[in-house]
Amino acid sequence: MGNSNCQFSVASVYRGLCDGQEVNNADIWKTIWRLKVRERIRHFVWLLHHEGVKTNHLLASRGLGEPYCKDCPRDEETYLHALRDCRAVKPTWVRLVNARHQTEFFTADASNWINMNKT
Repeated sequence: MGNSNCQFSVASVYRGLCDGQEVNNADIWKTIWRLKVRERIRHFVWLLHHEGVKTNHLLASRGLGEPYCKDCPRDEETYLHALRDCRAVKPTWVRLVNARHQTEFFTADASNWINMNKT
């Protein structure tokens, strides 16, 4: 892991850890870190993008408990469920999101949902 001059960098180690797969997150990083919001919100968006929000689904994948939502026992508590689809939060979104955009808002996959709501 290093460049052709045998110099190491965080980027070269990261590329090595990704097994040589092309990783182009520059645009994502720029978008997130240029958001005109508080630092804690930028950090939260970064966690969302990297699926690092501690939901029951994530904890269960690490052997820590059950993946189900406490409010919707039949649904796994992914971060998208917790933020958008849970019956505890969905009524708020229904009031906030324009009726013309609700279908797209509630059917977008996680990545598209995050991207459409970053601006």
